[in-house]
Amino acid sequence: MTYSAEIEQLVALGSKAYALKHYESATETLGQACEKYSDETGKEDGHLLFLYGRALFQAGVSSSNVLGGGENPGETTGEEVEVPVKSSGAFQFEEAPEEVEEVEEVEEEVSESKGKEKAEEGDAGEAEEEGEDEEAPQTDFEVAWEVTDLARKLFEDELAEEGVSAERITEIEKQLAEVYDILGEISLESENFNQAVVDLGRSVELKDKHNEFQSTVMSEAHYKYSLALEFCPEDSANKQKAVDQMILAIDSVKKRIAMTGEKDDDLVSDLEIRLKDLKAIAKGQADFDAKKQAVMEGILGNSSDDVVKNIMAAAGVGGSGEKQVNDLSGLAVRKKAPKRVAPVAVEDEQSGEKKAKVEEKAAEETEEKKE
Repeated sequence: MTYSAEIEQLVALGSKAYALKHYESATETLGQACEKYSDETGKEDGHLLFLYGRALFQAGVSSSNVLGGGENPGETTGEEVEVPVKSSGAFQFEEAPEEVEEVEEVEEEVSESKGKEKAEEGDAGEAEEEGEDEEAPQTDFEVAWEVTDLARKLFEDELAEEGVSAERITEIEKQLAEVYDILGEISLESENFNQAVVDLGRSVELKDKHNEFQSTVMSEAHYKYSLALEFCPEDSANKQKAVDQMILAIDSVKKRIAMTGEKDDDLVSDLEIRLKDLKAIAKGQADFDAKKQAVMEGILGNSSDDVVKNIMAAAGVGGSGEKQVNDLSGLAVRKKAPKRVAPVAVEDEQSGEKKAKVEEKAAEETEEKKE
């Protein structure tokens, strides 16, 4: 993609500021590049939006110091960190670039660029602001998501077009892999782990097509995907998938070490400790799922008698689960219903006479039955 000279300059300044971890300056400059391109063409550009969204995300991480975000530029604590981390909380799988003492130069260039724009705009914006309803400003993360997701849509739409060259498809897929990576990191920060699993999973797929397994790109991609899977509660199988992805990350690092001869024992050790923890979590989840499945099968798949047996066996009643539940119905004593006899009135004065007549009548009925 070719840009005008002014946009190229803004992109160069923004990229330089980003490389120096001066994310606020990078955000401002790359935002100007996006606006300038839109003014010139009436369209949006996926690559510029990606650069802008990535800078916004890192600015948010830097300011809120979440997910292991780095310190603000120019600030030092005097303490050495043994295992540096990236914004996603992932280990750093490659050496950090050396700090270049060009921050002041970048700030001056960005400031000059902003000054020119403000001079052109004048004070027209002040009148528009008056009377407008005040709305809560969006966070860097919210804007970063919207901008980066728009970049994703533009790339996906272009990829779906007919007649796209194989070379261009490769370029788009590589760019999309980075776009999904940033979307996944934003979701991790927002604790939207379901979406993080989707986006980082897609990022791994695309990166795997265009990168060697032992590359730092793949090591970090597998690590981030493992992180998202670990914290996604929707599918219990994700715990084991997180283990599998961590194994791939470790294997990638070990293969790179074997090929280059550059040892990184601390990194491998820390990753293996994390793998051990993940395996323990996955085993606990598997045991829980097995018990849950047994209970559900008893409730949904067995007869009522089997359910009673299982419950009694689990409660330790009646010995082993193989024993039959005793049928106590035979022990109940059932009384025969008495014959219905027409009530006979009995008076105290004639009690003897009435009683004799009843007994005589009963004797006659007995004789008739015998005959």
